Amino acid sequence: MTGGLALYRWAGAVAASCALLLSVCASQAAQPTVGTIKSPPANGEPEISQYLTFLTALATDEEANLILSPSGIGESLQMLAEGVDDASQSQLEGLVEALGQAAEHANGTWNATMQSASLLVYSGISIRESYQQSISSQFAAITLVADDIERRQAIENELQDRLKTPYSLDEMLSSAVGSDINIISLNAFENGWSPPFDPALTSKATFFNRDGGQSEVDMMSRSGMFALVRSEGLSVVEVPYHDSEYSALFGLPDSVNGNRHQWEQWLDVMDRFDEMATYQSLQLKLPRFSIAADLQLNDQLEDAGITAIFDPRQVSLERMFTPAQDAFVGPIAHRAYLEIDEDGTKAGSATIISIFGSLPEQPAENELIFNKPFWMAIREHRSGTIHFLALVRTLSQD
Repeated sequence: MTGGLALYRWAGAVAASCALLLSVCASQAAQPTVGTIKSPPANGEPEISQYLTFLTALATDEEANLILSPSGIGESLQMLAEGVDDASQSQLEGLVEALGQAAEHANGTWNATMQSASLLVYSGISIRESYQQSISSQFAAITLVADDIERRQAIENELQDRLKTPYSLDEMLSSAVGSDINIISLNAFENGWSPPFDPALTSKATFFNRDGGQSEVDMMSRSGMFALVRSEGLSVVEVPYHDSEYSALFGLPDSVNGNRHQWEQWLDVMDRFDEMATYQSLQLKLPRFSIAADLQLNDQLEDAGITAIFDPRQVSLERMFTPAQDAFVGPIAHRAYLEIDEDGTKAGSATIISIFGSLPEQPAENELIFNKPFWMAIREHRSGTIHFLALVRTLSQD
């Protein structure tokens, strides 16, 4: 294995990475089976998991395309969880499990379909040997000193050779200015449809955009038997790849606008597709397209109840390194792309978690000068009690 870069296969369907629009035309004779959706609890309030809350928060931009890798995000978060305190770890556990992190992957293996790499890049910090051993055994992660230019370049070359990812290590690290540690997870997927779409059947068609506009796109077409679920205004169809371990699920709401309920249905049907689907004769029409997204995940993680890791007063990173008292997790960035054509699918993602050994000093232009009337309060963190409250209006010279 060149350069010690360990790559492993991503267990799960590509469908878990994104929701796409498609056109499904069922034959007149076909009678699709209506699947059942999980019922709400007895109190009438639907149960919203961390996973659902997190993904729904990411989908709140109603006009923009969304592409992400749940398994890539999950892996980077579990690497982080290995280095934080018990309380912070417990906040992460549920979401990490739902995101489908592959803790049981075969370390050091990879194939032509799905490839991944995990790295820990650090500078000016002493990483605990126990943490390095943990992420190496569980995730085949590479530990790299940022200033080791020669080894860094060798790893960069292998990443490009095997993953063929557009996300360079140098570019990712340059976006994490001032951080002491960076946890990086990379995914790359490439596979062909089984069978492929015939380019001769591709033609121009109208795509009705979420914002009410219309676009002329190249619409691919294929007829055959497909696994299909139709339920409450949502159609979900499976398109297989040459590598039978993977398939793509495409979800189409009846309404152009869609809604939160249909989004939740989509997530639920993905989880239970095999038990709900029946084979139907379809003329399937899919657009040929490519999309990309550049996301910051901090707000959505906090919406899902993961807050402690971002607060230096709550999180402890002692299991990862010997930090200053105010060490904390900074920006969590995620970039992904998806390309669909007659031959198949290409997709990739990069997740980077930036960790700071101490609170960064604020630049002079951000200084806050209390040179006019102001308020002050003395509060107790545990109870939230305000013990003193002041309004300073006038100060006299001593």
